[in-house]
Amino acid sequence: VDKTSLTFTPQNWVTEQTVRVFAAEDDDAIDGAATIEHAVGGGDYAGVTVSSVTATEADNDEAGISLPATTLTVTEGSSATYEVALATRPSETVTVNVKKVGVNGKNSQDPNVSISPSSLTFTSDNWSTLQEVTVTADHDDDTDDERAMLSHSASGRGYDEVQNVDMTVTVADDDTATVTISVLPGSAMEEDDHMSLTVTLDQAHTLPVRVSYATSDDMAVAGQDYETVGGTLTFAPGETSQMVQVPILKDDFDEEDETFTFMLSDVVNAVCPAGGSTMTVVNTIMDDDERGVTVTPTELTVQEGGSAMYEISLMSAPMEPITIDLVVTGDPDVTIAPMSLAFTSDNWDVKQEITVSAAEDPDREDDT
Repeated sequence: VDKTSLTFTPQNWVTEQTVRVFAAEDDDAIDGAATIEHAVGGGDYAGVTVSSVTATEADNDEAGISLPATTLTVTEGSSATYEVALATRPSETVTVNVKKVGVNGKNSQDPNVSISPSSLTFTSDNWSTLQEVTVTADHDDDTDDERAMLSHSASGRGYDEVQNVDMTVTVADDDTATVTISVLPGSAMEEDDHMSLTVTLDQAHTLPVRVSYATSDDMAVAGQDYETVGGTLTFAPGETSQMVQVPILKDDFDEEDETFTFMLSDVVNAVCPAGGSTMTVVNTIMDDDERGVTVTPTELTVQEGGSAMYEISLMSAPMEPITIDLVVTGDPDVTIAPMSLAFTSDNWDVKQEITVSAAEDPDREDDT
């Protein structure tokens, strides 16, 4: 109160005097109460009884559980701590219980997460002192980060109705996923100049991945049908795809499609499909040549007593020398030279001339 006594005289006895009552800040969450007594003395008022006044404190503190942080990350196979205190001074001992209430959004307890201690005791003396809770995450066999939810509830006078406070625990997995490296079989036309082979990881790795690669002959022959390639690919963390270019050598022979192999080996920080140490694919070079003979022109007019020419060449190179024999049927006055042509892999595309001659005859008819 702001006054401890009031004085009244015959002159001011009828004037009200004000007493101001103050409530100091405190740490508890309890509405306190106090009684103000009045004792009268002096003159004919000695012994007069005066009513007391009851003052009730409207507390502005709210009981609660204080967590400086509501999230915690624990690496698998290790422990981490967080701290708990009370928000207000209790009037008696308060117990805070900690329990697991869910994992990954499910109402189940994770056997891989444990807490210690599972209960904390606070008094009016240590209510604001932070107490540690240790969360331990055991190893598991998967590669997933997991979550656990910890609930905190209080019991004790003034704290029985405190709402549960949750702590979200993220378990950071320390297992490395098995990354598989592979390559798909490739194909290309002879005229394509190169074949692209894509080497991929089935998922990104946190570590660099290295692999050796090399081509080898199957039906196709290096230096004739394709150029040999080999080396090492290095995938940076997070990278999942790289391309290898194999030069294709065009030839002029009409032949079957040809194949060569491409092998992955010496893999570091990954495995080949089915857990293997190597992988080989067969790649196809598709032939674009066509066997045939080109005759230009296919119709010819020769003046009687004169000559004319046409040309013959091959559409693709022969595997071995070939001969084309020419035969004239019909008018015996028509002759050709030469009567045969020889082609090899060197001159297959060189046009060779054939001379057609028509002899004089006494009739007046066009002959064929």
